[in-house]
Amino acid sequence: MYDIREFKSKDFYDMTPQKAQVEEYEAMEKRASVILPWIEEENNTVTILRGEEPIVIIGCIPDRTCTECWAFVNKNIGTSGMVIATRYIKACQQGLKENGHKSIKTPIHDKFEQGKRWAKLFGLEPTGKRADMLMEGNTSYEYWRVNL
Repeated sequence: MYDIREFKSKDFYDMTPQKAQVEEYEAMEKRASVILPWIEEENNTVTILRGEEPIVIIGCIPDRTCTECWAFVNKNIGTSGMVIATRYIKACQQGLKENGHKSIKTPIHDKFEQGKRWAKLFGLEPTGKRADMLMEGNTSYEYWRVNL
């Protein structure tokens, strides 16, 4: 049984990230006392659960010009979980468009091929712009973007 709910900080700790996101997960964990309460308070993040297990955390930082989106995917997400997460994100894209948002961007690590394939499902394309992520000075990320 799957469920979608507002993100709770506990969801972050109850999840085991996929191998390709361990570095980002650990960097966020170091700043968790500041970042997680802000994410929870802003209420722009959801958790998709299978039973009690968080399988993906999906968030966005809304901006009418270009909304930044991100996700942490559990290493045990499975095929059905990926289908549900993908459908949810597509519905969010449509909702953002209907509410006047112009585009979506997300940072993807240069070596994260699965993330690039997933981004392509949503029409995102590489921009050539580098992103400085949680690991200060780490610009191994490129923004991917789609106009809505």
